[in-house]
Amino acid sequence: MTPRWNLPTEKKPVFYKLLLYIAGDAPNSSEALNNLHALCQEYLPGQYEIEVIDVLEHPDQALTHGVLIMPQLIKTSPAPTRTVIGRLDKWDIVLSALGLPGGEPTGTGNRLRGFPKR
Repeated sequence: MTPRWNLPTEKKPVFYKLLLYIAGDAPNSSEALNNLHALCQEYLPGQYEIEVIDVLEHPDQALTHGVLIMPQLIKTSPAPTRTVIGRLDKWDIVLSALGLPGGEPTGTGNRLRGFPKR
């Protein structure tokens, strides 16, 4: 019988494709874009592509993805597709919601401000 060696295999880095829908130069949109760039540089260096879509210029693309609220981030790759709405300033929640490395569930990501927990 031929021996089998379990040699370590190198994992290929995962590449993330992200769509960020913004509404022109609105303060929340600018903040979301800045936060997303910083988050990706910190947690996904060299492993991401961000496509920014201004719904004021391309409303048809927002309708295609069912985007009604901005800013909105959609992770299209790798599967599954995930969505986060807002300024993207709470990195632990954003990472966890998108299923990205470094995200730890905090238990507060599904709660809206001002609404009590169920």
